Amino acid sequence: VYIDDLVDGFLKAMTAPQAAGQTFIFAGPEYIPLRDYVALAAKTINTRAPGWSVPYGLMYGAAVVCETLSRLIGIRPP
Repeated sequence: VYIDDLVDGFLKAMTAPQAAGQTFIFAGPEYIPLRDYVALAAKTINTRAPGWSVPYGLMYGAAVVCETLSRLIGIRPP
């Protein structure tokens, strides 16, 4: 998040009575797709962005299995 957007968000949250006890997501005025964000981060550190991605459904399923197995054997999931 751009610092000016973060400061604006804090100021608005501090001055709005209905904001007390609420949770906020601070962001800029435009949406940046994750793929573009990762590409920019890779460019910043002079490396290539990953050329592949894992489908959400597959990762979600893996996370459910991981958490279930972790609970069964009594450890914290990674």
